[in-house]
Amino acid sequence: MRDYYVSLVRGPRIALLAGPFDTEEQARNTVDAAVKLANEYDQWSWFDSFGTCSLPRFPWNPKGKLNSKIGLDVG
Repeated sequence: MRDYYVSLVRGPRIALLAGPFDTEEQARNTVDAAVKLANEYDQWSWFDSFGTCSLPRFPWNPKGKLNSKIGLDVG
C-alpha cells in the first residue's frame, strides 16, 4: 500500500503539496489546484517541477502543505 501526493521539485528539494491520497489518480486530479495555489503564494514556483509521487503507507506520513488551503481533508 502507498500514499500518493502532489509534489513540487525545486533543485534538490521536494515538497509534498497535497495528500496523502489513496490512489495516484486522486493525486493527479489535484495537481492543477496545487500548482495554481503554489503560484499565488510563491512567485518562484513558476520555475519548479510539479507532479505526483508516493511513499510507502505509514501512519506517520506527512500531510500536504497546502491541504487546508485547497480544502482537502485527506490522510
